[in-house]
Amino acid sequence: MAKNAVLKKWPYLFFILILMYACAAGNHFKREFVIAPVDSTQSLENLSLAVITPDSLTISYDQNNLFPIKKYQYYIKHKLPNVIKTKTHFQKSDFQYVVTNIRDIAWETTSLTENEAKINRPVDRSVLEFPNYNYDYVLIFDHIDVFSQKGRILDSITGVVKEHTTPEVLHCIRYVLWDNRNKIAMAYGMTEIPSVALEYYIGTQRWMDLMGTISEQVFENTPFLLDPK
Repeated sequence: MAKNAVLKKWPYLFFILILMYACAAGNHFKREFVIAPVDSTQSLENLSLAVITPDSLTISYDQNNLFPIKKYQYYIKHKLPNVIKTKTHFQKSDFQYVVTNIRDIAWETTSLTENEAKINRPVDRSVLEFPNYNYDYVLIFDHIDVFSQKGRILDSITGVVKEHTTPEVLHCIRYVLWDNRNKIAMAYGMTEIPSVALEYYIGTQRWMDLMGTISEQVFENTPFLLDPK
């Protein structure tokens, strides 16, 4: 899909709720996202995105204190925005440390329909302002829960599911995609992303793969995700 494409027509339901797969056996969280109506005449050219987190982004891990929280925060702040540019129509994507009018923004809590979890989001008609740029959209990460699970892989040849020798985890990230121009939440929900247990892997490729999957799940079923090549 070309970068100068125009948004395809999207169903004008008040909200489209899509639920997919349990996040982890025995856990309450599931893949879930809600998408608002989209203006089908809006151009995809020159779109900008700010990525923000709370001052102290909560990352919960259900096993022990070995999970590399600081490294997780580093990749969210310093790597994810560039990955988003390769996966979506956003030509400008930056992590922003400061929302200049944060004290003037009223927030509300939204309950996820299929999860025992809540998401904090600005109230409608809010505009998030930044020091040096007026961003079209704002991606807000509200909370990250990491759940351990037994590693299981499907042998593509035999069709047999086998136990994986490397422990696996699931990343359930609560997020809001805020439309700063129309002053509404365009999308919000929770991801469901499997990966190896990152405390056992010190290289960068696993982390970059995780950033790529975060981008794909957050923008899935929105007009911003680029078509796979």
